[in-house]
Amino acid sequence: MVNDTPPHDEAAPVLELQRRLLFSLLRPAARFCRTFRIPAAVFEDLARLAYYEELRRRGGLSQAQAAAASEVSLRTVSRLERSLGTEFLAPEDEVELERRVERLFEAESLDADQAVARLPDVPANVVQRVLDSLTAAGRLKREGEPPRYANGASFASLVRSDLKARVDGLNHQLDTVLASVRARFFARPEPAATPPIGVARTVSFRLRPEDAPAFAAALVQFVRAQVGEAEAAALAQGGGEPCAITLALAPMPEDGDEG
Repeated sequence: MVNDTPPHDEAAPVLELQRRLLFSLLRPAARFCRTFRIPAAVFEDLARLAYYEELRRRGGLSQAQAAAASEVSLRTVSRLERSLGTEFLAPEDEVELERRVERLFEAESLDADQAVARLPDVPANVVQRVLDSLTAAGRLKREGEPPRYANGASFASLVRSDLKARVDGLNHQLDTVLASVRARFFARPEPAATPPIGVARTVSFRLRPEDAPAFAAALVQFVRAQVGEAEAAALAQGGGEPCAITLALAPMPEDGDEG
């Protein structure tokens, strides 16, 4: 579990550190808005909606609690609640649920009842529908009677052409970035000899466009091989800690300004 208390030798006050990190995380979104000429009012509304979604869906807060935590009026919260009731978030929720269900089978096989028990916030018929969908796609395999489900492949690629899957991939990638920020800035080193998990590296270099596909394929293949070995070793010793690696390859303008 991540300890969100900064290390004792952190020079900046906690509040200042939090605000600096939040500002850094918001800058790419603000740059995206500038690039595509998205009004500031839309940016602000979506920021409120994202925060409210986090408080309600993942934080488990009531409407009143979410209003108090975000320091907004109940009227504003009611408007956001109506926004959440629209279809705006439905496509992302669907793909995210597939990922949640698939993650249940990372280390063991389960039957449908066990999967339902581990997702108490999801109706049983919805869990079964997702199990059937993942099985049909080859991402899970169904065996025995009564049936049990297990991983369908060592690596199930979630790269698809449809928009909702690509947006979910972006969400998952940014979740990994956020987790690395928390680990680097807030995780207190344990007294044990092994250091805490949390690494972030950016390497800038030059690459010919015609070489990019082969380079990216080789990079992914190498990472998958390393991850496979690490996971096999962890499972052999009792499971290890869930981790994620995100890869991003993109051309960077010389002046750092993409538009």
